[in-house]
Amino acid sequence: MDKRTSIGIAGDLGKYSQFAAAEAMTAAAHNTNSAMGAGIGAGMGMGMVQTMTSGPLGMALHAGAQTPPPPPVEHVWHIADKGQTTGPYSKARLGRMVTEGTFSRNTLVWTAGQDGWKTAQDVDELAQLFTVMPPLPPQA
Repeated sequence: MDKRTSIGIAGDLGKYSQFAAAEAMTAAAHNTNSAMGAGIGAGMGMGMVQTMTSGPLGMALHAGAQTPPPPPVEHVWHIADKGQTTGPYSKARLGRMVTEGTFSRNTLVWTAGQDGWKTAQDVDELAQLFTVMPPLPPQA
C-alpha cells in the first residue's frame, strides 16, 4: 500500500502519523545492532508519548490527576444557657463536655446555617455524642 492510500484509509493525518511512528518504533526495536536505530526509536517514542498526552487522551489522563477537594469544614457550635451564649465549640470539645457533665441532650445549640436554636438531641450531628457513654468507673 502506498502512503496516499494509507492516509486515505486512516482518514486522519494525525492518526496516520501516530501509526507511522509506531511502525518506525517497531522497526527500530527489531534492529538492536544499530545504535542509531535505537536512538531514533527512542526519540520517536518520546515524541509519540508527547503527542498522545497533549491531545484528548492526555486531557483524560490528566483529569484523573487533579488535586482532591479540600475536606469539609467542621461545624462549630454556640450554646445558650440562662440567656447567655458561649462558644464556638468544636464537636470534639462538646463530646468532652458531655463527659464532664456540662453539656446535655437538652442544651440549646446553634451553628451557621441552622434554622434557629435547637436542643442538642434534635441535631443529628450532635445526637451521636449521647449514644455512646462510657461505663461507670470501678468502685475504689
